[in-house]
Amino acid sequence: MTILCRIAANTSHQVGDNANARPIGNMPDWYYGRLRTRPSDFRTTRNGLHQPSIFPALQDALTQIMPSSKRQLDFRTADQVIAEIEHLRTVGYTKIKNWNLSQCCEHLQKTMNGGMNGFGFRMPWIVRATAAKWIFGWMLRNRKMVSAPTINKLKPLPLADQENDQQIDDCIHTIRTAESFARPIEDYPFLDNLSVDVWQQLMWLHAAHHLGFLIPSQDTP
Repeated sequence: MTILCRIAANTSHQVGDNANARPIGNMPDWYYGRLRTRPSDFRTTRNGLHQPSIFPALQDALTQIMPSSKRQLDFRTADQVIAEIEHLRTVGYTKIKNWNLSQCCEHLQKTMNGGMNGFGFRMPWIVRATAAKWIFGWMLRNRKMVSAPTINKLKPLPLADQENDQQIDDCIHTIRTAESFARPIEDYPFLDNLSVDVWQQLMWLHAAHHLGFLIPSQDTP
């Protein structure tokens, strides 16, 4: 809802003004090859002229709602995710949002398991083919995850202040399973034709987003 409100505000001045239409930007070739999407897919023309699009406004909205106080992490491999989890567990941390490390790990584990085993729901086709595809492309290009409300089935259980080491270990095991996952990603809720390697990058990016809200304590000498 927050994103949609910002889109409405940012698009209101663009209607009928071709001078304000801006390109979305270039995606990497590996991304084009898997989601089969280019910026031109989201442009419309009339009488040979580019018309204003919702997507430049969406890009502005996504940039504005990104949290500024969190750490900007960028994990490209499972090893990097696991190393950060172990580091936080070892040195301690200060959380700047509601979830502690165990809860972050539970949420990450549920999300990865959903991708591998199915979530049991899908967004409407028109959403998967347009806005969701562009949002996920924006996140992959900018290596930033958009903050959004967590659906109930992916929320962690309430915990006391102490950590649940078993939950953290289970998450690390699931990360290793996701790293070696080779089957097709079927009926993904938000995207069509999602390849395993792009899904893995989304999972590492998702982990970077949540672990970025945990600020490590100073390492002891």
